Amino acid sequence: MPASTVWLIDTSVLVEILKVPGKSQRHGELKAEFDKRYRRGDNFVIPVTTLIETGNHISQCQGDRRAAANRFVELIQAAHGNSPPWLVRGLNWDACLLEQLIKGDSTGSTLFELLAAGRMGAGDVAILVERDAFRRETAYDDVRVWTLEAELSSFETPS
Repeated sequence: MPASTVWLIDTSVLVEILKVPGKSQRHGELKAEFDKRYRRGDNFVIPVTTLIETGNHISQCQGDRRAAANRFVELIQAAHGNSPPWLVRGLNWDACLLEQLIKGDSTGSTLFELLAAGRMGAGDVAILVERDAFRRETAYDDVRVWTLEAELSSFETPS
């Protein structure tokens, strides 16, 4: 089994790494942490939800939108080309995945309860569903979510 940690990157972290105008206040700190994890041998997966949300943030941001869009597209191209440190895997939005989303995955609450209470959005739950699918379908021992969000961070524990 691979010994390195795999981090599924949440939108809150990716907007920092990409330095999205108006969304990035801790770029230097997060970039340094990213570099440290990469040097340690960790790998990174960008969930579909994170790609969609980050792209939306870029299209709506104030500031140098073109530069942010360019960094975003370059990151997608690197991930698509299996350029380190990114891992790429297919994700099927099928009945099983949707069932896990509705159940709230490993949160202990249903998606309805999470949304109605304002605790978590569907994107965050989808990232947990993708994390748990990645755990089941790969040989990695340690698969986590890297996020700056308090509620989602409570689910960062190793498998």
